[in-house]
This record gives sequence, structure tokens and C-alpha cells, in this order.
Amino acid sequence: MRIALIRQRFEIGVGGAEKYALEMARSMRKAGHEVHIYAQRWDKELEKEGMPIHPIPVFGPFALTRMLSFTIFCERKVKRADYDIVFSHQPLSQQDVTFSGCHRAWLEQRKRYLPAWKRLTPLLNLMHPITLGLESRALSPERTGLVIAHSEFVKREIIRQYGFPAERIRVVHNGINWQRFSTIARSSRIGERFVLLYAGSGFERKGLGYCIRALAKLPKSTDLLVVGNGRFAPYKKLAEKLGVGDQVKYLGTTSRIEEVYARADLLVHPAIYEPFGLVCVEALASGLPVVTSRFTGAAEILTPGVDGAVVDDPSDSEALANAIRDFLDYQRLAAASIAARKKAQSFSLEIAIEKILDVLQSAYEMKVQKKF
Repeated sequence: MRIALIRQRFEIGVGGAEKYALEMARSMRKAGHEVHIYAQRWDKELEKEGMPIHPIPVFGPFALTRMLSFTIFCERKVKRADYDIVFSHQPLSQQDVTFSGCHRAWLEQRKRYLPAWKRLTPLLNLMHPITLGLESRALSPERTGLVIAHSEFVKREIIRQYGFPAERIRVVHNGINWQRFSTIARSSRIGERFVLLYAGSGFERKGLGYCIRALAKLPKSTDLLVVGNGRFAPYKKLAEKLGVGDQVKYLGTTSRIEEVYARADLLVHPAIYEPFGLVCVEALASGLPVVTSRFTGAAEILTPGVDGAVVDDPSDSEALANAIRDFLDYQRLAAASIAARKKAQSFSLEIAIEKILDVLQSAYEMKVQKKF
């Protein structure tokens, strides 16, 4: 197939989603498809590999203007070409397949956790209504053939918020390079401090404050490593206020996250909204049980009490601390670590991309048969 693969950024060092898109492009090409990338920025490795790249200009110093200009110019350029499949990672006015979260569901969920005085602030940010407009347009059955959702959680939200036909939404959980994490050597930590790990930028959405509040309810022999980029000052102030300032270590960002997993015992990911949570699968593959919230897609792959735990309310610091406390026993932790590695084997990058290629093939066949 001749495929247009659209994403504003295709860069290895940006984040998990970007790396995922890169591997997807490579795998499609390896499978014999002609892949054309439409992007604003891309990794130079793609040029060396001979992948056709169509640069899309963006304008303005703000994220909003860059997003809008990318969308407008990309749509014009793609329409002038002839592709079997247009596969977009962000909402366009027309595409055969799209990767989609649900921004409307995120804003709705966020409102539940914001203080009353801050609930109007999202309405003052033009990025949100414009993103909702683009999302609503893309999740119209007349404009999009098939939707790939990262989880059943996201699928339910897309159906609830937009009424997109359930039979045209395919769930494909994110995959990882399993070998990269599964080969991490983990020595016995008996007698040492128990180390929790929080990993991810977007501290508000992914619940860093809740991690710190839970830490304050745990034994003083417990530490928290924080990996991610953002404003640390409010969280340092909170940790000092709760008396755990010296137990929280801020590591910033790293390209060697597997080395951080090797230093930790448990991943804590109490997000208030997360379409899936690639970090959760990476942690499992590294032998770390995962404690997360029911508002993450990763919650649906865990077996509570075996390889992790799921809390109903991420802001309930007592419930979060209790879920963590269950793994402070090193015998139970060791058993959970084995179960975690085993669970992660089902979420390899190869399996995920094979499923995505199946979706693209289905979309092509449906398109030929004029079923959308």
C-alpha cells in the first residue's frame, strides 16, 4: 500500500509516542509498504534510511498557531497526492485511519480534580476549544474510516463523547521494545530503602502531587524518584510541607530510563487521565509492579494483587498509600516482579505494529468496497 503517515514531530528524543511513530514507519516499510511521512520536524535517521519526507511549514511562536498551521498545510498537501491510506496521528478533516485519544474526556476529568477557583481557566485557553473542534471533526464517521484507540478506556470515551461507531474503533495497546527492558539486572534490595518511581511529564495530569502525599503516609525508609520535565518548585514545596523533602529525588529527563527502572522497586502512576501509559508497560518489563488509577488505559492490563494495583480515586492518598504498602513486603514484591515481566511479554512493539498493519489493511479493503 501507498501510505501517508502524518505526525507533527517524528523525533527519537522527544517522547514515547514519537519513538513509537518512528518504529511504526520503519515496520511498515519493512513489510513492503511505500510510506510517506508528513511532519514539521523529524529525526535525521529517517533521511539516512531513505524514507520519503514531506516537510510541513508551521507559523507563530505559540503551540496553537503551530498546530493550526500544520493541520491546514498538511491537509492541502495530502489532498494533492494519491494514497491508498491516509493514516494520521492528529485530527484532520479527512483520513482513512486515525490514532485518537479523547481530549473532551480529559477536560471533563480534569475539571473534577481542579480546585473550584481554577475550573474556569481551561476555558480561557484557546488551545482547548480549537482542539475540541478539530477532534469533533475528525471523529465524525463521515470523515474518518477507522479509529485506533490505545485502550478500551479510550474507546468507551470516544463512543460516549462523539457517538463514533463501536465497530469502527480498533483497540491496539501500545507496545515496547521488550528486550531493552527485560534484560535489566535487578539485584536483591533486602535491607535497603524501598524506592518508588514516578515517570512522566505533565505532573498535574499524571498525579505527581498524589505520589508525594502518599509517600508522607509510608515508612520513612521509602524514597521517591521523579523522572520528567516540568515545574518542580510546587512539588518540592509540597514535599517539604509534608516532611518528606529529603525522600524525593528529582532526576529530570533521561534517555536511559531503563537504568532508572533498575534502581526502583515499584512504579506509581496515579494519573487523573491517561489513554494508556507506555511507562507502565516499560516498568512491568523491567520487573516493577505498577500502582495506577482506574482512569488509565494501563489499568485494564493489570491483575491487581499479582503484578500491580488499581486505585479508584488517584487523589485518595490513603488508598494510594495502602496499595503501595502491600508491596513493601519483599517476598511479595519478588513474586510480583516475576509476574510483571511475564505480563509485559504480551505487549511487544512487534505485536502492536502487526495489529496496526492489520487495521490499515482492513481500512484499505473497506475503502475499496466503499464501506465508508
